[in-house]
Amino acid sequence: MGQKICEIITEKKCGIYTWHGRSVEAPITKDIINFTRETEHKDQLRNIVELMKKGDLLPYFKDNFYMFGQETWSVKSIAENLLDHNPYSDLKIKGGAEAMEIYHQYRKINNTNKNEMKKNLIDYCSVDTSVMIDIWKAVLSYN
Repeated sequence: MGQKICEIITEKKCGIYTWHGRSVEAPITKDIINFTRETEHKDQLRNIVELMKKGDLLPYFKDNFYMFGQETWSVKSIAENLLDHNPYSDLKIKGGAEAMEIYHQYRKINNTNKNEMKKNLIDYCSVDTSVMIDIWKAVLSYN
């Protein structure tokens, strides 16, 4: 897995923007280093971890942003209050915790339901990523 991440993220100084980078993405990626054989990939993963921490948008939002009706600091909650549409409404997976649980199930089972689980995970992650971009664009438009 570490090698695959390194194949996808090849630039040394690119921006990696996350929502829970310091508390979720970076620690998970740091754990992947333990299962990576190549020293070059380990070094690249360490760099990616630092970029994830630096690009964590959640602290920025907590310090500078609040909307009336916002219930939590989740991407979904902010999107529901900031964007003029709810891109999550048509998805089978409704939240990050559910996505993580389905991913764990997906890794453990071997049946025909696996293709549907994979599709639903990809759909959720795609929306989650595009929503972060939409939120950032909306915030920039307020200036």
